[in-house]
Amino acid sequence: MPGEDLRRVAPYISDYISCETQCVAGVLQHLGQGPLELLYGKDWAFYHWQAPGPDGEHFVLASWRKPDEDFRAEHGIRLKVRRTRDARRAWKGVQNLLDRGRPAVVLANTYYLPQASGYGVRHSLHFLIVNGYDPEKREVYVADGLFNFVGALPYSVLAEVRGRAGDGCDPANKWLEIEPATGPRPDLRALVAGALRRNLRAMLGSRPPALTRAVREPLDRRRARLVGAGLGGLRAFARMMGGCPLPSQKVLMSLFNQLVAFCEKRMWHSQFLAYAGKELGLSPLVEAGRVLAPLAQGWMVVRNLIFKAAHAQQVSDIQGRIEGRLLDIADTEERALGLVQLAARELREAGR
Repeated sequence: MPGEDLRRVAPYISDYISCETQCVAGVLQHLGQGPLELLYGKDWAFYHWQAPGPDGEHFVLASWRKPDEDFRAEHGIRLKVRRTRDARRAWKGVQNLLDRGRPAVVLANTYYLPQASGYGVRHSLHFLIVNGYDPEKREVYVADGLFNFVGALPYSVLAEVRGRAGDGCDPANKWLEIEPATGPRPDLRALVAGALRRNLRAMLGSRPPALTRAVREPLDRRRARLVGAGLGGLRAFARMMGGCPLPSQKVLMSLFNQLVAFCEKRMWHSQFLAYAGKELGLSPLVEAGRVLAPLAQGWMVVRNLIFKAAHAQQVSDIQGRIEGRLLDIADTEERALGLVQLAARELREAGR
């Protein structure tokens, strides 16, 4: 049976990470790549964007950088995003991967996915692993970490969940091809040193936050711009959430959803620092990882408060709590940054 040896490939399960990350991490684990802390935790930044939403302003926290072509350079992994409107070509792409001994990560609409909690109720986008198929039974085998499902789906169901859109959710037959690339993998010390340089530039950059527009002033998409970055942007965002009139419920709920990835990113980054510090003998990095470890929970509290604000009649007290939590997070980030700076200096001196 084609793909039979792939049936053990499953998502990497963690309470903090999204379905996409679970699936990509599971495939990487199958390919012998990792450690996962290194693959997912290198980037550390806070970005506050002003961009148009359905009623003017839309706030986005965008720390999570999805795995892309940089995997080839840094980890010897080639990752391609594929999509097509042709259902036959979409299946052929997945089938070809399986026949080469590679699992596929596919995007699905949960409205048509039998194991999903939103089956027949709501449209949402969701990733799962396809790890085999049986042409006689016309079934595919899938592993779905979020909905705790490992089993078979008919070809017709897979085609429907991949190709049918609804309520703004369009999976567009999208799938990810993840394969080993040729060439040597980089030295761990060089990889960590580069990651720390990026981290410090992102969090301590010289560009000052410039909150020059009112919360509800519409912005044209072409003029959407970064107005705050790093610690300055984080503290400016805290003051905005605490002192300005909040945007609409729809915009707040969009921010609530964006924070899922941000909570996930903090967990991975703390693990990256702890792993790198242990492997390279850099105690400041180990301590920085320990300092940052609680921040995933801290951001989750902020996320829950934003949900409350979106549904409350009186929000002034909630706004104050959001601002206080965000400023506490910024203080913790600053403490960890000092340790990262110390470790970066030690790495530079060791390389001389």
